[in-house]
Amino acid sequence: MASCTVPAARRPRRVSACEPTGVLAFLLLTRLRSQVLHFLPPQGIHVIKDNLLPVPPLFNLIQECSGTPWREMYKVFNCGHRMEVYTRAQYAPQVIAAAKQFGIEAQIVGRVEGRPGPTTVTVSSPHGVFEYGK
Repeated sequence: MASCTVPAARRPRRVSACEPTGVLAFLLLTRLRSQVLHFLPPQGIHVIKDNLLPVPPLFNLIQECSGTPWREMYKVFNCGHRMEVYTRAQYAPQVIAAAKQFGIEAQIVGRVEGRPGPTTVTVSSPHGVFEYGK
């Protein structure tokens, strides 16, 4: 695992109203849609991502040149999402504001719901709706 040091001037200040109940997931180039499954219990959770950021041109080019189906693209690549923060809905505006202070585009991309059965992630995108499980 690689580590990095963020210069003090670039470190975000602590968002005091946020409880330490969320998950912060850094996504490099892999598995945007299924990476969160590693942090969740095997049963009872449904992560719904239905308000994604636009896919950057690089990932469109990879898809076009390789002919990889979009289901696989969302499974293998992060498709432009580099970080996800899972927090309570009431704290989302503060998390987004903190990101914007550092020039990071941020928005609510989905929600987490309870449901019977295995834990899954559903991605609803312009390229289709895809479900991933553990």
